[in-house]
Amino acid sequence: MIIKVFYGELPILLTDEEIDINNYPKAVWIKEFSKDAYLSGIAGLQQGLIDSLIIETSNIQSLLSDIRSQYQIIEAAGGIITNANDEVLMIFRRGKWDLPKGKIEPKESIEMAAEREIKEETGVGNLTLRSELKETYHIYKEKEIEILKISYWFHFSIDDTPILIPQIEEDITAIRWFAKNALAIPLGNTYESIKYLFGDWLVS
Repeated sequence: MIIKVFYGELPILLTDEEIDINNYPKAVWIKEFSKDAYLSGIAGLQQGLIDSLIIETSNIQSLLSDIRSQYQIIEAAGGIITNANDEVLMIFRRGKWDLPKGKIEPKESIEMAAEREIKEETGVGNLTLRSELKETYHIYKEKEIEILKISYWFHFSIDDTPILIPQIEEDITAIRWFAKNALAIPLGNTYESIKYLFGDWLVS
């Protein structure tokens, strides 16, 4: 198994399987996790000395827990939404195409949070849950605090054609349906974690 954690737009790969070193010529490889080795690798990403960090393990969940322990955790939920024409809904926020998602509220299930955030950000309701997708992990800094955001994703579908209402207060300025053969347009201007999610979903 390989789990990708994105430090900004750069990947940290957690792996319990072999990876072709030739695919990552500017990576630092860590054979056994330690806080010092990890922070040294992060410094390399920050300084542009490397473009990826690869950490090998025999226990991927234990390694993920080690990574989580270094950060303040924020959990969010959202979704890929398709309509009867098999088009995909995407939002335009802060200069990039994205998917609707938001923080999970106390006592709220991740599925409920995903549906609520989609409704709030796009106006789209009456969703049918089709499948649970992989989580994405994104590390960033906010007010000098290092945060690991864990986003839980679902595939939802709708049968009708609702009016799309962008949530302006969340900096959403456009919402659009994209045919699957036109997804290169938004995926050419989105985040690496969203590309990663789509790459897995489109081949499933």
